[in-house]
Amino acid sequence: MTRMIAVLFGLLLAACGAGQTPDPVYVSQSDSGRTIVLTSGQELYVTLTSNATTGYSWSQRFTVEGILGAVGEAEYLPDQPVIPGSGGRERFHFRAASSGRTTAAVEYR
Repeated sequence: MTRMIAVLFGLLLAACGAGQTPDPVYVSQSDSGRTIVLTSGQELYVTLTSNATTGYSWSQRFTVEGILGAVGEAEYLPDQPVIPGSGGRERFHFRAASSGRTTAAVEYR
């Protein structure tokens, strides 16, 4: 039986006027269901509980592609102290690429 955890984020990306890009936004599983508003160029970090030793991994999909772009690969942050079989967190880094609305669905399976 496949265990699946789903986390949904509604993302609304607004056009940004001239000036500084706002600070990055940090979200986790506790923010599931929340709508997040970003401006063009603003960064989003999504940190989710993970355990690399289980064979499970996070995957994401967006209802509208091209609005939010991945920046590099996901980063695994092991719990401390690191012991065999211990878990950690996986952090995904995104950047708002264009204005629009999308829903990010991430699944752990």
